[in-house]
Amino acid sequence: MIFRRTIRVVLLSSFLVAQSPIPRVQLKPAFPNLPPFERPVWMTQPNDGTGRFFVVEQIGRIHVFANDRNAAPSKLFLDLTGQTGVVHNEEGLLCMAFHPDYKKNGKFYVYYCVQKPRRTILSEFQASQADPNKADPTSERILFQVEQPYGNH
Repeated sequence: MIFRRTIRVVLLSSFLVAQSPIPRVQLKPAFPNLPPFERPVWMTQPNDGTGRFFVVEQIGRIHVFANDRNAAPSKLFLDLTGQTGVVHNEEGLLCMAFHPDYKKNGKFYVYYCVQKPRRTILSEFQASQADPNKADPTSERILFQVEQPYGNH
């Protein structure tokens, strides 16, 4: 059984009151115009000077949006839902990282699980040369894969 939940990105603000030893905490949406993400597991920014945010959904999607409180909607950067396998709670698309020279080469890395046979894969992709807010799904280069006999880490 797959548990589905949606989560909004929120900004934590705390206010200290001089007479109170316990801070009052208030949650506010950081990006109130973005729709909820489905099972987000990772949020990161490339070192390309754009300030964009990338959100990785465990189900196999990566979204990108501007670092702007009024950003809406996010754009689908990469969709691996046809490849990733989420049978157990610790499977699917789990993270991404940008190449140190991402600004020049557009390379980034993803770590995800597949089924039949169950294994984890570390792959390199490239951003589209025509649109920096899209990945080139045909650019995948598998760097490492290992069989996983179990559905958890």
